[in-house]
Amino acid sequence: MQVTLTIDKRDLERVRRAAPEALKRFVYQTGLQVEREAVLIVGQRAEKFGHLGRSIGMRMAGSAKWPAAELYATAKYARYVHEGTGIYGPMKRPFFVKAKNKKALHFVWRGAEWVRRSVTIKGMRGRPFFIWAVERVVPERMMGIWRRIEMEVFKGK
Repeated sequence: MQVTLTIDKRDLERVRRAAPEALKRFVYQTGLQVEREAVLIVGQRAEKFGHLGRSIGMRMAGSAKWPAAELYATAKYARYVHEGTGIYGPMKRPFFVKAKNKKALHFVWRGAEWVRRSVTIKGMRGRPFFIWAVERVVPERMMGIWRRIEMEVFKGK
């Protein structure tokens, strides 16, 4: 699973012309900050998602003209944590579990023993950690860059 972070091209055309290396550095630093924030968000549930947090990474993508930061998670279950499963996931369908080798399923749930022929599982709600990280980091970074752009690029106009 991956999320690509790109910056609006129309707004940054002047910046790209004036300072292409500064734009590349900005995208790289923003990508690193979003990666760190995603790891922190997942880390809040570290007892469950330690492997997921370690699997999150960032690499540069796009072209030399328009750089982009690509965030990814290599854990096999990252997509299911991000998007959700069952009725909360993309398919919007619950899971049905039926006894295969025996007549019934036997399990303990909430301290009580249960015996059932089949069970319907709703699934789990998605925890879109990449989206949450982008929402936390990018507005703050954009305000910072616009202040610097006004001071550096547009000071003579």
